[in-house]
Amino acid sequence: MKTQTLSLILLFVAMAVGAQDLHLSNFQPAGMLTNPALTGCMPASYQLSFQYRSQWTAIPDQPYTTLGFGGEMKLKSLGLGAFLTKNHAGPASLNATNFMFSGAYHRQMGKRSFLSLGAAGGILQKSIIPNAFTYENQYVEGEGFDPLLDSGEPFIQNRYTVTDFSVGLSAKTVLSPSGNVGLLMGGSLAHLNVPNESFYGEVAELPMRTTLHAQLSFKTDQLFYVEPHLLFMQQGQHRELLAGANLRMIIEPDFKVRLGLSSRFGDAIIGQVELELAGKSFWFSYDGTTSSLRNANAGKGAWETGIYLRFGEEKNGEAADTDGDGILDPDDDCPKVPGLPELNGCPKEYDLKNLVDTDKDGVPDTLDQCPLEPGLQCFYGCNDKDRDGTWDNLDPCPSIFGPPENNGCPLKTKDSDLDGIPDSEDFCPFLKGLPQFHGCPDSDGDGISDIDDECPYMKGEKRWRGCPKGEEAKKEALPEVTVYFDTDQAVIKPQYRVLLMEFARSLPKEGNYRILVAGHTDYEGSNDYNYELGQRRAQAVADFLMLKGVHSARMELMSYGEVMPAADNATEAGKARNRRVEVVLLPY
Repeated sequence: MKTQTLSLILLFVAMAVGAQDLHLSNFQPAGMLTNPALTGCMPASYQLSFQYRSQWTAIPDQPYTTLGFGGEMKLKSLGLGAFLTKNHAGPASLNATNFMFSGAYHRQMGKRSFLSLGAAGGILQKSIIPNAFTYENQYVEGEGFDPLLDSGEPFIQNRYTVTDFSVGLSAKTVLSPSGNVGLLMGGSLAHLNVPNESFYGEVAELPMRTTLHAQLSFKTDQLFYVEPHLLFMQQGQHRELLAGANLRMIIEPDFKVRLGLSSRFGDAIIGQVELELAGKSFWFSYDGTTSSLRNANAGKGAWETGIYLRFGEEKNGEAADTDGDGILDPDDDCPKVPGLPELNGCPKEYDLKNLVDTDKDGVPDTLDQCPLEPGLQCFYGCNDKDRDGTWDNLDPCPSIFGPPENNGCPLKTKDSDLDGIPDSEDFCPFLKGLPQFHGCPDSDGDGISDIDDECPYMKGEKRWRGCPKGEEAKKEALPEVTVYFDTDQAVIKPQYRVLLMEFARSLPKEGNYRILVAGHTDYEGSNDYNYELGQRRAQAVADFLMLKGVHSARMELMSYGEVMPAADNATEAGKARNRRVEVVLLPY
């Protein structure tokens, strides 16, 4: 029993020696934990990270766990961050908590290199519950364990707090002219002030920790990166060397997968998988023990997991390299297509000669988002005449600069129906109309807008509210069919198919005439949705008439949505009358 107790005590003492410093297998998601110079070195304005590790689960009853939280941000050439880590071990609740603020300055050295300087400072706190241990002095020969006996251990405190400081340096550069090989390397010194840590009151200095790290990045093609890396740490007489490589695969522009395998020499083989989707990443790693400890931990290795969230555009001095060709976007004539330095970031023509390029714009169809229309390489083969970041094929206002959140149109001149009248001034924002009618149409051309015209398909006079008078109305009356629909439906009922067939048979075989097919809705739903629903209803009727021999060139489709009710929407009967399509024969 004494031997077992002594073993546990020695184990906790060993944990206490290393509890101040992190023992992690994956430092990449939060680089500032390794080197404060890496604070803010991420492809986003902000990053939040969480990390958890559990190890030595079989020695003793409770594992040795590490929990970490971090946050970083960019402010021009500065990186600012903070992190909190907590190590916990055993039933005696051996805890080591570290809270640090971190900052870094990033300076561009030429077009292809960056140099970063960083520093961190904060507090280090350690605590323990001495009474949770059993001591040799508490065993009485022949009587056994007596917890009321003095332990004989000179604990003068069960908690202490010290300050802690570290500094770091890192460099990032592109090594090859093609931009396919990159290097990130650096080093740091932790515990510069050599804090004293002891529960007994004597001098027990925490040695400075030296860290060196390096990572290469080889782009094998547009979808795969190979990333060998090395991490060396020395603290006092203890050394640790970790080496390995990652394979990063770009499945989609916003979906990446990273697989990793590395070795912490003399300790463990580490496997890792990471999934990244639109700046949100989840990763998991497992350490297979290779040291003699594997006989004591029942074959149970350590596992580690974490997430990080990245959001916001880059705002620091490090310009983006969107296409990853090693040429920063401000200097890249083709920032979204990988190219060569001698061509200012654009690809050579002969690199594309064996690929199909239908529109002959120099962008192969496999990369061309507009393969049938010649465009620019920097816009994936599409055009952007107004240079507002919204490609012309997606821009309702291709000649007017506008923000992406407004689909490339100026906010103050949003024009949903493209009639030249801004929605803010348009009484019929989803119907192409005329300025004199505040953006509303006049289908019969009688000078009265449709929304004020009780006979919108027949010319009339204002004094008759847009309708012709008496006998004139009878003379001018033209064939007309009204098709009613169920709520939120665009399916023609059988009884109205008969009416439409009769209408089609009544049409003149020759002559100049046109057919107006106008869709309407009740006021249930949004304006946008009702406009689209009215359009679907009108299209359903037009498709049926085409099947009955009516030429599509004679038909004009419109959707009024909810703006021209035939009855009061306050009642169910009124709404039923408003869910309609009006088919009217009009002369030219």
